[in-house]
Amino acid sequence: MITLICKCCGISILTFPSRQDRKKYCSKKCQYLYRKGSKSSLETRKKQSEATKKEGYSNTGRFKKGQNVGVNHPNWKNGTTISQNKYVMMYSPLHPSSKNGNKHIKRSRLTVEKHIGRYLRSSEIVHHIDCDTFNDSPENLYLCNSIKEHKWAHKQINLKSNIIKYQF
Repeated sequence: MITLICKCCGISILTFPSRQDRKKYCSKKCQYLYRKGSKSSLETRKKQSEATKKEGYSNTGRFKKGQNVGVNHPNWKNGTTISQNKYVMMYSPLHPSSKNGNKHIKRSRLTVEKHIGRYLRSSEIVHHIDCDTFNDSPENLYLCNSIKEHKWAHKQINLKSNIIKYQF
């Protein structure tokens, strides 16, 4: 063990030789107080203020303000994301169903709406015939009018009978 002196209060600290480069304060409180009290030099502060006055300044320094939003963002993937329950979600902020801050709609619902030419009611459920939520082709989608009908469609799949003909 070696003895060091706290930079803030001057108390001696016992520490291991391997930690002598890292151990500079006797406590977190001293570390906070010491760092709070340190000020940037006048020259450094002038450089920082000049940099923030430039047109289009952003905190990251890589993009101008408003430049990396939505379609212009480098990670933009046509508004497509995957939800936690494995559905493909599309960014559609003007859709009537996009309320309560959620601007993403299931791609299967958008496909059926486009196919039948109207918005779906909240009670209507889109069923994937092959149970693959990534397959949103119109031939694979069946529009159920209620939860009861949707459960019935799943029961038919579990029984492995093809007695129902899926149509819109």
